[in-house]
Amino acid sequence: MPTAQRNLILDNMVTALQAISGAPNYFYSVHPKAVSRVLKPVDRITIFPALFVTEGTESSRWQTLGPQLLTNIFEIVIWGYARADGSIASDATRAKEALLHDVEVALAAALEPGQLNGSIVDFIPAGTTLSVETDEGLAAFFGAPDVGVFRMRLPVIYRHAWGQP
Repeated sequence: MPTAQRNLILDNMVTALQAISGAPNYFYSVHPKAVSRVLKPVDRITIFPALFVTEGTESSRWQTLGPQLLTNIFEIVIWGYARADGSIASDATRAKEALLHDVEVALAAALEPGQLNGSIVDFIPAGTTLSVETDEGLAAFFGAPDVGVFRMRLPVIYRHAWGQP
């Protein structure tokens, strides 16, 4: 279950992805209702492309020299579903790759390091790895031949200090 700080980070991620708005920088124009924090199976998705932001693992480290500093490394997972509709992409693989491009552009444009509710937040810090896994075309075997799926994992570091130096 996400903490209040994690909820703010996840909500900011949803807002960033809702900004995917078509040309000139994006292939797709994502409907705001198609970006959610509630993951759905592909057969329940009615609006494509669809993006789902979920929480992954988190590790925390206390530093107690001077003020207590809590450093958290939080993994956000973004699930993307794109349908080959002939206008943006002719097949599921191209649709998925176009949506992946749009997500990367939206993240780069919107998620600057800074302050969020009293914490210092760094989305996808320098030197960390953003990983992407795809369905490798397997969605076709599960009844969705025109849908491409990806899962992106990205790190967020946030820090919060308590006490006096």
